[in-house]
Amino acid sequence: MWLRLIFLTVYIAVAVLVQRYLVKHPPEPTGQFVHYATRNFAVFFWLCVPLLMPIAAFLWMDASPLGLAYVVVLGFTLPVFVIVVWMRNRGMKLHLFFILFLVLIIGGTLLIGTVLQFVNNARAFDLSVLPLLFFILAPQIFLLQYLKYWAPQVLPYSDPNEMRPDEIRERKKNAIDILNGFLTGCPKPFVTIEKGIPVTRMKGNSCLGDGPGLVITEPNNAVAIRTGAALKRISGPGVVFTGVCEGVHAVVDLEKQFRPTKNNEVVTKDGITLRLPCSSIYGIKGARGPSKVGDPWPFHQNAAWRAVQAAEVNPQGKTPLEEHESGSWADMPVPLAIHKLKQVVQTYTLDEIYGAEGPKPQKLARQKIGKTVRDYVKSEMDPLGIEVVGGGVGNRVVPVNSEVVEQRVENWKAIHMQTIVKNESERGAEYVRQLGRVRGEVLSEMLTILKEQSDKLKDAPPEASAFLVMLRLLETLEGIARNPRLEPLLPERTKAAIEEYQRRAQSTAGGN
Repeated sequence: MWLRLIFLTVYIAVAVLVQRYLVKHPPEPTGQFVHYATRNFAVFFWLCVPLLMPIAAFLWMDASPLGLAYVVVLGFTLPVFVIVVWMRNRGMKLHLFFILFLVLIIGGTLLIGTVLQFVNNARAFDLSVLPLLFFILAPQIFLLQYLKYWAPQVLPYSDPNEMRPDEIRERKKNAIDILNGFLTGCPKPFVTIEKGIPVTRMKGNSCLGDGPGLVITEPNNAVAIRTGAALKRISGPGVVFTGVCEGVHAVVDLEKQFRPTKNNEVVTKDGITLRLPCSSIYGIKGARGPSKVGDPWPFHQNAAWRAVQAAEVNPQGKTPLEEHESGSWADMPVPLAIHKLKQVVQTYTLDEIYGAEGPKPQKLARQKIGKTVRDYVKSEMDPLGIEVVGGGVGNRVVPVNSEVVEQRVENWKAIHMQTIVKNESERGAEYVRQLGRVRGEVLSEMLTILKEQSDKLKDAPPEASAFLVMLRLLETLEGIARNPRLEPLLPERTKAAIEEYQRRAQSTAGGN
C-alpha cells in the first residue's frame, strides 16, 4: 500500500514537472524542412510523454492479475498503438524508419513481458484485466478526444448556426490537422492580417509542411491566395486555410478607400503650370459594412478577383522592369485620375479655373473638372470590379511660378478699373442725355404756355401783358420743379432760384 502511494506521489510530481516544462518549451518551427521520421517522433513525443503511462502502470504492481513487468509493458505499448492509429487517421505520413522503430520497441517489450510473465507463472489474460486495460487506454483516448474538441475552439470560426454541416466538419478536420502540423515542428505558415499587413505568426514550409496553413484576417479584409506565381482564389474575411504551396498574395481592404494627392502639376490652356490637388473615393464592388459589429464584411468575390488580376497586368506608370512587379488594386484609380486631370485642365485658362461658369447658382470650373475626372475614372474602373463613389479637385489652385499670381492680380486690377471707368462714363452720358431731354421738355412746355398767355392778352396794355406773362412763366417753372419725375434731374438751387424770382416779381407788383 505504501509503495503504491509512493509511486502515485512520484507520478503526480513527475507529470506536473514534465507538463510545466512542455508548456514553457513548445515546438518552435523555423520554416526549415524537417525529415518525416523526425516529425513522426515529434508527434509521438508530444502526445505520449505528458501522460507518463508506463510510470502510472506501477500503481497496479500488486493489484493486477498479470505480472508487474507485463503491466509496465502494456502501459507503454497500448498508448503507442492508440497514437499510431490517430496519426494514420489524420493522414500523416509514417516514415519506414519510424514504423520499424515502433515494431522493434513494441515487439521487444511484448516479448520481454511474455517471458517474464511465463517465468513468474502469472495468470493469463481474462476478464479480470479489463480494469487494467481501461486504466491504460482511457487517459490516452480522452486526451486525443479532448484535442479533437479543443482545437476547433481555438480558431475564431464563424457562427456554427450560419455554416453548413459539411463546412463545420471540414473546419474541425483542418483545425486538428493544424495542431498535428504544429507538433511536428514543420507546419505550413500561420499568418495574421493586422491593419491590412500580413504578419507571419509562425514560420513554416508552405510546400512541404504538415497540415493546412492558416490565415486569420480582420473582418474588413479578404486575401488573395496564390499557388507559386499564379493567383488561385479570393478568400475571407475570417479564418482561411491554405493548401500545398499556397500563400498570401495580397490583402483586399473592403473598406472605402480615400486617396488624396497634392501638388499635381498641370498646364492650363494659356500655358501656365499649376499645382492642383485631386482625390478619389472608391472600393470593391458590393463591399459594405456588416449589420453587426465584428461580423465579416460581405463583398463580391468576382469583383475582388478582377481588381487583383487587373493590378497584376496593369503597366501604367511603370518602367519596363517594373512592369513585371505586381501592384495593389488600391493604387490604380489615382494615376488614372491624375492623367485625366492633366488632359481636362488643358482646355481651361487660369481665369476660367479661378472663376465661375453658368447661370445662377454659379458652378465653379474646378467642380466641372472634378466631375469630368470622376466620371472618367468610374467608367474605367467599373469593368475591373472597383466602384468609384466620389472624388474631385481641391480648391487650392497654386501656380508653380509665384510671379504669375502678382501678374494676374495686376491684370485683374486693370480690368476692374477699366470696368469702373466704363460704368462711370456710361452713367455720365446717361445723365447728360436725360438732362437734355428734360430741358427740351421744359422749353417746349414753356413755349406752349407763353403762346397761350400771349393769345389771351392781346387787348391788354403792354406793361400789364409783360408782367402777367412773367408771373405765368414763374408759375410754370415752379410746377415743373415740383414734378416728381423731373425733380431728381434738376440742379439743387432750382427751387430756391424760382422762389427768389417770385419774391422779386411780387415786390415789383407792389411798387407799381
